[in-house]
Amino acid sequence: MILEYKITDKMISSVVSISEKIGRLKEIRRVNKHIDFDQACIVRNIQRILKGKNIIYPDKVISDSLGPEHSIRKEDVESILPVIEFHVTHLTNRELDINIYAETYNSNEYFEEIPTWKLDRIIERTDFSPQFFLYSIADFCNECNNLTSDYFIEGWLINRFYKEYRIILCLAYNNYLKEQKKVDVFAYLFAQTSLHKDPPRYEFFLSVIDTLLDGCIEYYYELYNPKSGRVELLRGTIKEPFSRKDYLAYYDISEPTASLDLRKAVEEGLLSIKGDKRNARYWYKNDGQIEIL
Repeated sequence: MILEYKITDKMISSVVSISEKIGRLKEIRRVNKHIDFDQACIVRNIQRILKGKNIIYPDKVISDSLGPEHSIRKEDVESILPVIEFHVTHLTNRELDINIYAETYNSNEYFEEIPTWKLDRIIERTDFSPQFFLYSIADFCNECNNLTSDYFIEGWLINRFYKEYRIILCLAYNNYLKEQKKVDVFAYLFAQTSLHKDPPRYEFFLSVIDTLLDGCIEYYYELYNPKSGRVELLRGTIKEPFSRKDYLAYYDISEPTASLDLRKAVEEGLLSIKGDKRNARYWYKNDGQIEIL
């Protein structure tokens, strides 16, 4: 890719900020290896599309349908299978090219079909360079802005970031532009046209990506510091029965804090307990389970 436009200070600032935030996300993942951040982001991205179609599905049902190595267990999700396959099978394919992506997108019943002549133009003008990755992202958003839906752009960005950084991001590109920032988009583009400013929109789209990563960091924080508590987060991850020592292996907390977590979980009916003090062993209760003492 040859950059055919001037790189401004604002563009450089956004690129530096994006790079720092990607580094922060990677560090969060490194410290919290017991959390499947990729799966959680896939579920969040799927839910965003379903919400746009006024479809309600529990997170747990979608999460339970996702198997290892981006496989899908199709039971209980037949009605939303196209959107799940789109995110799990295609957007996690690091070898996906724009031709296959465009064909896959257009054949998916959950998305509005894009005219062939528009797709041809997008494919012709899409050029991603490893040396200028983030500038390529801005260029793609700029080229596609008036040609296709923001859902199309969002999916391709998720795939490109996965290919480049090996992590799935929660990028609410469509929601950001269409629901929250619509006025700002028009105001910005009008200002650029009025001033005959060059480059026309690259500063804007880089700033959008930078802002979206703030939301991704916030979501990561919710995952490793959940309101429902640390104990609930380990359901399905920690081997049962488990001891306080086993629990401590997952968190950098003190023994008294671990004891408080586990005692509170027992009191709230989340855990069953057998034994006391250091000999105590814990199990998760299933929903609706009646404990026989």
